[in-house]
Amino acid sequence: MDKLEFIVAPGCRFKVTKLKVNGQSRATSTSHYPQFDAASFKWTSLGLTPAEASSTTFCFTAVGSCADLSVLALQGRLQASIFDASRSECCPTFSLLEGGRRRTRRA
Repeated sequence: MDKLEFIVAPGCRFKVTKLKVNGQSRATSTSHYPQFDAASFKWTSLGLTPAEASSTTFCFTAVGSCADLSVLALQGRLQASIFDASRSECCPTFSLLEGGRRRTRRA
């Protein structure tokens, strides 16, 4: 696994900060997809084996109105894609949030 990318609402492109992998800060990388009226943020150059990826924790902070997952999500879905090192092979694509359901963490 070399890249993990989340597709989000276009207005949230620059509202996602503090990307971390296993607690270590990573540079925030974003893209704009005008043909889909969408944006993304991603963790790149991960270089993880399948075994490493399965036990890796990915964290991000969304600020402003985008801290609400229903605002961050694009059309009610917070979709993610996984890429291999060649970046020519993507997927599986999966959703973490669909419709009005969301997972929250309680302190």
